[in-house]
Amino acid sequence: LLTFIGAGHETTATALSWTFERLRRHPDVLAELVSEVDEGGSVFRRQTICEVLRVRPVIDVAGRRVEAAYFDLGEWRIPRGRTLLVSI
Repeated sequence: LLTFIGAGHETTATALSWTFERLRRHPDVLAELVSEVDEGGSVFRRQTICEVLRVRPVIDVAGRRVEAAYFDLGEWRIPRGRTLLVSI
């Protein structure tokens, strides 16, 4: 349980750090976000969060272990027990 809590804390902190860094570089976006909050909206805020996560992903790679006898990936046959890493 502590691992999950710690992992969640780190990813959230990293996402927030990148968001603040991006907003510092784009004061026009920050001004639009402030204006939207004053008006009670959330569309631009959600779009901003999604864009930051797209440009600066918290987790940039995912790994999967082949459990079947083999896994065909295009022209390659990956045997059981191998780990595939996918860049996100």
